[in-house]
Amino acid sequence: MKKDDSSYWHLLRKFLTIYLPKHRGYGKNTIETYCTSLRVFHIYLNNIQKIPLLEITWVVMQRQMVFNFLEWLQKERKCSASTINLRLASLKSFLAFASAEDPALMSIYIEIRQIPAMKVVKKGVDYLTRSAVKALMNQPDLNTKKGIRDRMIMILLYDTGARITELLSIKVNDLLFDIKVPCVYLHGKGDKVRCIPLMDKTIAHLKEYLRIFHPSSCQIKSSFLFYSPITGRTGSLSVDAVAFMIKKYCKKASKVCIEVPLGVHPHQFRHTRAQHLYQDGMPLSYIAEFLGHSSMNTTKIYAAADTAMMRQAIEKTGVIETGTVPCWKDNDDLIRKLCGL
Repeated sequence: MKKDDSSYWHLLRKFLTIYLPKHRGYGKNTIETYCTSLRVFHIYLNNIQKIPLLEITWVVMQRQMVFNFLEWLQKERKCSASTINLRLASLKSFLAFASAEDPALMSIYIEIRQIPAMKVVKKGVDYLTRSAVKALMNQPDLNTKKGIRDRMIMILLYDTGARITELLSIKVNDLLFDIKVPCVYLHGKGDKVRCIPLMDKTIAHLKEYLRIFHPSSCQIKSSFLFYSPITGRTGSLSVDAVAFMIKKYCKKASKVCIEVPLGVHPHQFRHTRAQHLYQDGMPLSYIAEFLGHSSMNTTKIYAAADTAMMRQAIEKTGVIETGTVPCWKDNDDLIRKLCGL
C-alpha cells in the first residue's frame, strides 16, 4: 500500500456522512460520538506519534498503534474504562465498514477486532431519593423568571425521564394539552419519537411557564420550549447551561438535605425517575418504553433491589406477631434468595 494512498480519508468521509446517517440511520448526536473518537485518535497520531494528518494512511493503522493509543488514553488523559471502550468500539466500527468497502483492509480489521475491551466495574444506578428531588425543586427563586424556568426544567427532567438533549429539543408544538391524555413528544436517539403522558401538576406548571415565556400574543409553535436569552426563541438552551444550573442548586440543596449528593447531573433525573417507577411497581417493559430503550437489557439495571426494597421483602416474610420466629431465621438459603444471591 502506497504512502500517499488517500483511501483512508475517502472511506472515513463516507463512513461519517453516508454510512452512519443513511445506512444505519444514526442521529447527529450518535454520529458526533464517532467523530469525537476518531478525532481523538488523530490527535494522538499527530501530537504523540508526530504523524502529520495528511500522512495518516492505512499503513499506520496497526494493532500495536491502537494498543499504544488506548494506553495513552488511560495514562495521559485519565479516561475511564467505559470511555476507552467507546473509543475502541468506534475504531472497530470504522474498520468493519472500511474492510467491507475494500477487502484488502480485512487483515487490518481482523487484527484490531481482536483487541479486547477493558473490564468495566458495574456500579449501581446513580439515582436520587425522593427527599433529595424535593429539596432540589425547592431551590429556585420563584420570584424571578430564571427561577421559574430552572424549576420547570428540573420538573420535566424528572417527570418525563427525558435525556437532556431530548428535553432541550422540545418545541412548543410538542406539548399537547387539549386531548384525552395530555402528553409531550420527545425526539430521541435515531430520530425516534415517543409520547410521554403529563401529570396534572406538571401541566399546571407548564401552563404558567408558557404564560411567562411564550405568551399567546407572540407565541410561535415551532419555538424551543427552553431557549437562550442570547439567541431568543430561535436557539435552544445549551446542555452546559443546564448542567451548571443543576450543580448550583445541588450545592444549596445539600445544605438543607443530607441526601442530596454533590455533583448531581441532568441524566441523574432520568435514572431517578426510572428507579422510582420501578419501586412503585411499574413493570420493566413499561419503563423501557417510557425511557425509549431499544433493548430490555438496558432497562434491567433498575431491577437491582436497593436496601429499602430488600428490607420490605424480608419484612413480608418475617415477624407477623410479637414473639413469632421469622421464617428466614437460621435459613441461609432463603436469606441469599431474598437478597438476590
